[in-house]
Amino acid sequence: MWTRLSRLCLFSILAIAVLTLELSPALADSVGLSGGGSISGSTIFANQGGGLILCTSGICAGPPWTITSTTGVSWSNTTPATFLSDSTQKNAYSGETYTLVDIATFVEDAAGNGYSHQLYLGVEGTFGSFEQSVLAIPFGQSIQIPLLTTLGSGACSNPSECSSELDEIFTGGVLTFSQYSIVGPAYITITNDPGLYEVTPTSVPLGSTVPEPATLVLLIPALLGLAVFRLKKATA
Repeated sequence: MWTRLSRLCLFSILAIAVLTLELSPALADSVGLSGGGSISGSTIFANQGGGLILCTSGICAGPPWTITSTTGVSWSNTTPATFLSDSTQKNAYSGETYTLVDIATFVEDAAGNGYSHQLYLGVEGTFGSFEQSVLAIPFGQSIQIPLLTTLGSGACSNPSECSSELDEIFTGGVLTFSQYSIVGPAYITITNDPGLYEVTPTSVPLGSTVPEPATLVLLIPALLGLAVFRLKKATA
């Protein structure tokens, strides 16, 4: 009898633990970093003359935005010297071309001291094809583009030229840097909202149903209630 009761209790506890572990990371849009960290938040791109720019203070009148890393680095519309750039890469194994979309902050004083924080978002194809895909999104609609995160013939051929966070510090002519790879699966969800493009790194595929925190709060007591009911039924 007690063995059966113990199994019921253990099952309920394990079910709650699994739900908590599996669902809680997906409750907020974020992507994982090597070393156990993560990046969350979103940024805003704007259309300027048929091309994409980063929407920052003094450049466009978009809403405030922030991307935050657990390393302590952040990028926002008010961060000084923050801009959008891109670089074309070529996979050394397959010969395929891909693009690093770079959200960058660069600050340096007259003595050569400063810092650079770069968020590389690796996408297939050229930056021109990426721009066309974004600018073609209808008002109020979203698309999702996979980020290149794995090494080898399938994506990037070099860890430093893949989706990642690169932090550089310049002090007295000495450069120190740290780089953290974005861990797949990872995507960027882009929403035309309208005329401005909200870009959100996420590990959740577009269209996936993810329970909200309120749903999880209701589900856990329901599981506990079911366990109690089964225990009473078993002891009757």
